[in-house]
Amino acid sequence: MDLLAQVAHETIPKAAGAGVSLIHESRRIDEYEVEAYLTGIMQLPQSECNLLALAVNELIDELPPRRRAPFSDDLRKAHTGAREIGKA
Repeated sequence: MDLLAQVAHETIPKAAGAGVSLIHESRRIDEYEVEAYLTGIMQLPQSECNLLALAVNELIDELPPRRRAPFSDDLRKAHTGAREIGKA
């Protein structure tokens, strides 16, 4: 599975039901082509891969940001900063 298909699998909501079809400027990729590409059954032309990448990136932009795991230095600074603020 290529990187685009991997990211698309992670991003396109499974609950979408009927699937995803993409329409952008007179170009169209129907849901069966998208699913066939994502499962590795068929390849898409470069222009359609770019269209899928655009759609997936727009979906990613709509996702809420995720919390990041803090490193130990970050935790230490957070605790030290809180104590110093409380002392002042």
